[in-house]
Amino acid sequence: MTPYVMGAYSQCRLNLINALNTGNITLASQILAQCRSRLSSYVEAVSYTRQIMGMVKNYLSYENSTIYSTAEQYGITGLKPSLCYARLSGYVMGNITSILEAMFNGTITPAEAQIEVNNYLNTMLSTSMPIITGCLGIYVTPPNIKPVMTPKAQGELTIYANGTASLTIYIINPTKETIYITGFSIGGLMCSFSNAVALKANAQGGINVGLTMTNNEVMGLWD
Repeated sequence: MTPYVMGAYSQCRLNLINALNTGNITLASQILAQCRSRLSSYVEAVSYTRQIMGMVKNYLSYENSTIYSTAEQYGITGLKPSLCYARLSGYVMGNITSILEAMFNGTITPAEAQIEVNNYLNTMLSTSMPIITGCLGIYVTPPNIKPVMTPKAQGELTIYANGTASLTIYIINPTKETIYITGFSIGGLMCSFSNAVALKANAQGGINVGLTMTNNEVMGLWD
């Protein structure tokens, strides 16, 4: 991300200096407006990047636990599970980085990047077991061993200077059934949704909730 921001800053600065040197105030104003617009788009891209990386972090956490639980069931020890996770996470991050680069280059919009990442992670999730067993060198499934597939969720809390906060709950459903989320609890605060949120089989997603804070304590919801 930093190279794109620094590159854009350097280009804007150079263009603005050249315009001022010519004494063309109108051109300088136009360049300044363009730079502000680019900065605004980068701020939006950074916000989407944070959400995207939260999704990726949750997915990789799930894959890591699945790799080690599968290795344990098959009696695989040593460095193989760690090497398997390193290869898988490297492969995933390589593809995610390509999508983010396209977003910062302006090839796709931040919203399109988020959708593309979501679809990619859902595809990886639906094929995770064949990938993991192949990575671990498991080619014959013993009849009495079946990997345990359970939904997984983790939250990320961001506190803002204006006394509000946002909670993003990332959820993975690796099962073959749709799950329904009826609410959540954080500390002593409980929230029930008026309509259950459905998450399809072999899919992942996120829920964003706005929170009000007093003295760093969650007091209620605002969105």
